[in-house]
Amino acid sequence: MDDAMDKVDRQEPLAAVEEGNALDTHLNDSVLYEDVEDVEEPSHVHNAEEVKEEVIRDEGVLPGAHVGAFRNATETPEAVDIEVQGSLPEWLLGELYTLGPGVYDINYPRKIEVDGELETATATFSFGHWFDSLPLLNRFDIYGDRNVITYTSRFPNKRLIGKIRDRHGYMPQYPGGLFKTNTNQSVLGKFLKTSTDIKQAKPDSELCSSSVRVGLAGQQGKLYAYGHGGNIQELDPFDLTPTHIFTPAILNAEFKGVQTSPHPIFDPYTGEYINVVLEVGYQRSVYRVFATTEQEPHGYLLGSVESKASPVHSFAITAQYVILVIYPFYPTLNGTRFSWNESVMDSFEFTSREPTFFYIFSREKKEHVATYKTDPCFAFHHCNAFEDDSGNIYVDICTYEDDTIAHQLSLEQLRHPEQMKPADLAIAELRRYKLSNITEAILAASRTPTPAASPINQATSAMFSLVRGAFGGRNVKYTHAPLDVDNVYLHLPKAEYERICDAPLELPCINAAYQRFRHRHVYGVGFSEETRKVKGSLWDSIIKADVEAKGVVAVWHEPGCFPSEAKFIGRPYVDLNDAKYSTLGFKPAFADGEDMTQVELDTKEDEGVLVSVIYDSNRNKSFLLFLDAQTMTEVGRAQLPHPVPMSFASGDFRLRNLQP
Repeated sequence: MDDAMDKVDRQEPLAAVEEGNALDTHLNDSVLYEDVEDVEEPSHVHNAEEVKEEVIRDEGVLPGAHVGAFRNATETPEAVDIEVQGSLPEWLLGELYTLGPGVYDINYPRKIEVDGELETATATFSFGHWFDSLPLLNRFDIYGDRNVITYTSRFPNKRLIGKIRDRHGYMPQYPGGLFKTNTNQSVLGKFLKTSTDIKQAKPDSELCSSSVRVGLAGQQGKLYAYGHGGNIQELDPFDLTPTHIFTPAILNAEFKGVQTSPHPIFDPYTGEYINVVLEVGYQRSVYRVFATTEQEPHGYLLGSVESKASPVHSFAITAQYVILVIYPFYPTLNGTRFSWNESVMDSFEFTSREPTFFYIFSREKKEHVATYKTDPCFAFHHCNAFEDDSGNIYVDICTYEDDTIAHQLSLEQLRHPEQMKPADLAIAELRRYKLSNITEAILAASRTPTPAASPINQATSAMFSLVRGAFGGRNVKYTHAPLDVDNVYLHLPKAEYERICDAPLELPCINAAYQRFRHRHVYGVGFSEETRKVKGSLWDSIIKADVEAKGVVAVWHEPGCFPSEAKFIGRPYVDLNDAKYSTLGFKPAFADGEDMTQVELDTKEDEGVLVSVIYDSNRNKSFLLFLDAQTMTEVGRAQLPHPVPMSFASGDFRLRNLQP
């Protein structure tokens, strides 16, 4: 049994609660939960009492300062007012929802034999990756006109704590439910396990911790959380309790698949909610792009393509196209591991011997129309995509050389930064890919086949993976000569790219009004100059990049503070006679239905605020930060009642009714 997953301690627990007791709202050596006994922080996680309360500002960057951001959290199920320091914009009225890790470690009792007698010991099941945990969902009710914020948070899957304790581990019911975690379950259990009917599943039975979105076409008034697999969790937007769980295939049988992008895209100009679902097969895999609208809540397909299976974290759209980028991160054992409900990182691996593919779908024709190739790379997040007047498509992506970053974000390496391999966090490079002359590419595609995995190649790859794994080679990095992408798939046009920011940037966001259109400003998390020199360090700054100048123009940084996603909230457009765009919060300067490649707004592109949950390692506390998006200066902050772990997930903001 994996020591990291199953740590045994014969000493008495530091604290415990009996079933039925109220939630402990005080942070101490243990994080306690309702209906859960002996849930305490394992010894390798910093004790809250060991963290100094006074502010540390003159000791420079402390190695491992971020470690406290990867501990169990405490929920705040009853709404509380949090004090605002500074002055919020009066127009900032709405609800901000964020999602992130909540519970990483769960203790459970077990029997061990000591000197011929059975004794009760405490063992710990730990999720193994930043993307894996029982999530914490946060709601911030923001009243800028009164400078007031009300805060609520909840563990949507809290009932699973008891099940994990009873079973000494956790195995998802469906493929892709975990990113990189040892389930601590037997091999026999994996063979005998069968996925239950999602229609019969309980709302809190699966982890959906990658993003949260307000609304879904035809399903307004609810929240929707997405994970690595194919499940979508519906939640009450007020008390944050889960009410339903479903898959895209429940909406429409044509949307069949086991993995859905956790970053669906809403196009405010067409009213479409667009997403991608992946069906993994032994002989072939199929990507299906689909959309739903208020008028057609059951949706329709925008096209499909057969290709090698690779998890889809995000994608992009323009006015006319959907762009699906498939990186060479392909299944091991011919996808068998994934079908056994193993973690994503145990089921796929990166290869530098294959190119990255761009699959283009026509939103008008509702079909796959063209394919481009480019150098092998890896990415989580798209930034934006747009077209120009010359028939070219541009796609901005935060890219990595390979999948090293996915391994570095394991919980073991985040909690022990001195063990990070390699010692420096992989660099995310913001690239702009140019897909030249889409009309010509569409014509050429009509005469040539789509690149797909052949049974022979897949079988060979599966056998290689099996043999390598049998001899303990799973963690060996094999190097090959750089792929000459110009000499493979000769019938495909190549997507060229350029770097459009001179500094690392991850978790990118832009003004939502510029989605589909050429933008100038990009926001994200990055490194301060001091932190970048520290081995095993994480992003500790919020940066503003000007992609036309190809550089960073402003930075927010506070020593010892670590941001989660920075959400851009634009100054809203208000017109009493224009309810549609007042609800959206912005209005383009051109008429509805007009095909434009550039957008002009009544407000400036960077006129708004950035909002981020910040973990302060100096105080072991968290606060909600508000920045002027133009100057990157602080306009306000609000201290939260408990530390909130750092998050790689994406949140959402809903404007309150702006009519007077």
